[in-house]
This record gives sequence, structure tokens and C-alpha cells, in this order.
Amino acid sequence: MEIQPDTLVAQRRWRKQARFWRLATVIITIVLVFFIFQNTSYYNKVTVNDHIIRIRINGIIFDDILLTKSLESIANNPKIHAVILIIDSPGGTSLGGESIYRKLRMISKSGKPVVAIIRTMGTSAGYTVALGADRIYALKTSLVGSV
Repeated sequence: MEIQPDTLVAQRRWRKQARFWRLATVIITIVLVFFIFQNTSYYNKVTVNDHIIRIRINGIIFDDILLTKSLESIANNPKIHAVILIIDSPGGTSLGGESIYRKLRMISKSGKPVVAIIRTMGTSAGYTVALGADRIYALKTSLVGSV
């Protein structure tokens, strides 16, 4: 079986094009990875100044170990000066609400002001979490209360 000269030229051209596009893909990938890692939160943590932290609690409240550990670290972080808690929750488990409440009280006792803002709803465990703050703000139309 003999290879035609036209087929041989076409194969060579295809190989050159394939090499070019592979190289271009690798270069573009490297540039994108560089820009992505340059803007990650890890990179920004190195140069963080003093700030106020905002925490959102939406939906049903469960025992969230990651959130409670984050709240513990806030109490010990000297660069964080206050906490704003934005609540929009119909409630949840008593364990989840109480654990967040206790961590918020710990932050407040460390000298950092904690402010809770209840948006649409803050009932049951959502209200328990809000009680951990130094001040609670709610709109006139917000549903606030506990069972």
C-alpha cells in the first residue's frame, strides 16, 4: 500500500497545526491559572488590613462546624473590629442556633461589637442567633419572633 504525496503533505500540515494549537492551549492555560491564583482569597489574606466582617445566615440553620470555627477565629483575630450578621432564616435546629448564639456572645465579650440585621424573616433559631448580637435591627415588615 503506497501513500499518496498529497496525503503525506496533508498529514504534515495537520501535525504542524496540531503542534501550534497544543502549544497555544498550554500557554493560554498557564496565563489563566496565573490570573486565577493571583486573585484568590489566599493571596489577599497576606495583605489584609483592619476590617469589619459580614456574615450571612440564610435558610434553615443547622449545626455548622465550619461556621462555628470561623466565629471562634474572629474572636481571636485582632484585625477584625466588628461583626455584621445578616439573617434571613425561618429557623432550624436548636443545637445550630444555640452554638452560633454562644460564639457570637464570645465575640461580643472579646470587645468587638456584633450587630444583627433581620431582613425578611428571623424566627425560631434565626431569632436565637440574633439574640447573640449586641443590637438587633429589623424592618417594620420583617417577621421576627420565637416559638
